[in-house]
Amino acid sequence: MTTPASSGPRRWRRSTSAVVNLKRGDKACDAACEKLYGELTKAGRDVLYDDRDERAGVKLADMDLIGIPYQVVIGPRASPPAPRRFKTRRAAPSRTWRSTPC
Repeated sequence: MTTPASSGPRRWRRSTSAVVNLKRGDKACDAACEKLYGELTKAGRDVLYDDRDERAGVKLADMDLIGIPYQVVIGPRASPPAPRRFKTRRAAPSRTWRSTPC
């Protein structure tokens, strides 16, 4: 299969941020993740949305292994008004903030 000369080579671009859904199937978690993912992509961000049916530790380890520098982790305990977790690879501790109702 050939590609047209005008299209040029395709480049793979690494995501710089991720939205991690810790409880797939939970309506509040799914809605919060999809809303945030939509807002970030609409703003032009390259975002990875992880909604796999895996344990939280597997998902978080994979994000670190892939090298995603910014991660927003949303789970059932992070639903409003509880905090959501924002993790960055450059700072050792993760930060939490109070979320607003979705």
